[in-house]
Amino acid sequence: IPQWNVKRTEPTGPLEMWGKTIPFNGVLGKLEAYGRKGFNHDSLGKNNGEEVECDFFSLRDIYTHPNGDHYQEIVDEFVRIYAFYINEIGVDGIRIDTVKHVHHQFWTDFCRDLRKAIGKRAKQTLIFGEVYDGRPEMLGKYTYATNGDDVCIDGMLNFQMCWAIRNYMRHGDNHYGHANGVERAMRDLYASPERGSRPYYNPRPGPSGLNARQQSITFVENHDGINRFRVDSVTARRNILANALVLTMEGIPCLYYGTEDSLHDSRGKIGQDSETGRLTFIKTGDGKRVDQIQSGNSYLATRSLIRARRHLPALRYGRTAPLWVDSRESPHDDGTFLFARYMPGKPEHTIVIGFNLSQKPSTLRPTLINPDQQPLFAPNTILERIPLPGLDPKDTPKMTCKVNQQNQTELTLPADNLSLWRIKATPVAKPPAQSNPANQSP
Repeated sequence: IPQWNVKRTEPTGPLEMWGKTIPFNGVLGKLEAYGRKGFNHDSLGKNNGEEVECDFFSLRDIYTHPNGDHYQEIVDEFVRIYAFYINEIGVDGIRIDTVKHVHHQFWTDFCRDLRKAIGKRAKQTLIFGEVYDGRPEMLGKYTYATNGDDVCIDGMLNFQMCWAIRNYMRHGDNHYGHANGVERAMRDLYASPERGSRPYYNPRPGPSGLNARQQSITFVENHDGINRFRVDSVTARRNILANALVLTMEGIPCLYYGTEDSLHDSRGKIGQDSETGRLTFIKTGDGKRVDQIQSGNSYLATRSLIRARRHLPALRYGRTAPLWVDSRESPHDDGTFLFARYMPGKPEHTIVIGFNLSQKPSTLRPTLINPDQQPLFAPNTILERIPLPGLDPKDTPKMTCKVNQQNQTELTLPADNLSLWRIKATPVAKPPAQSNPANQSP
């Protein structure tokens, strides 16, 4: 005989914890605080409001409509809960799940009131959200408060970019897709849906001083339905290159546990959602496994890329300029993709990043200009390729290229690899010619 759990949802009132009283109002224990509209098999996929009003599978929908009788009580309760985590426990970030299944006004009021409650800590607290949607207008919507101007959620998990990277790189053996979706997602971080309308992502800085584009979360795998990047016949090398793309892009890179060893989900399938990749990474007491991981190419490559991000400012703070993507219809499509990270007014920090997913070197002749059609480098600048342990062999020869007067260069991308190019030497202006006083008339 089933035993029903008839206990009220906690907290039902004030709680004592660690010598402190948290003055919860108990609203989450009231039946009337929930929507009670049920759930259909297609509720979560709707875009007509049902996805907001319905239950989320077995999770009961809290009634967050601004006109609800208990609306402000619910907002206040959520603020008390998360302010406690931040102020007392020291949590410095919040990941908000299923954002689009809650009323937008609720997130506006919750984020505003939480930031007030935590005071100065708001500058160091990241609030980012999950909207399971690849459209930038849906992702960026929640970075705006409902007044269309103020900051709501700091940044969003960039599903548009996630799916674009997987379409480009998540293929078996040596096969590859096309990078045009990655290029589009890069541009959409700055773009607007139509001329004269607001950008997809709120350009207004939040408490941290960063805007929604800078706090966009870049990832290619997670615990949820999309699960692990490396499944089926996806190689460890391709897993490394996917992480390399994540770690060289704008925003905040997010790596899933085990990816530093290219953890393989043998049950997962390419193009199919599953949750089979929640695997044990290191078993209790298996210290040797840690040593094995840290000596492997996947770990060394991940470490090299993190170090590069730390030491090259443009990888952390720079804007993005897509430079080259192969034509889908071209018979010469070899999976190459090239872009630059640059800091306006600081050309000495500009980095060129190139991916070649084919099994042979590829020579490109790109024009090195930013989206405003301005040169990224001065003519005669010499660029050098940075060898990366874990990605490049120890005996990798040095490679350089020179920017010509037309802002073009010729560079070679090694097969099945990432290339980072930085400035080696900049042209030195010649001093003005000095006249000889002996030849001057008195």
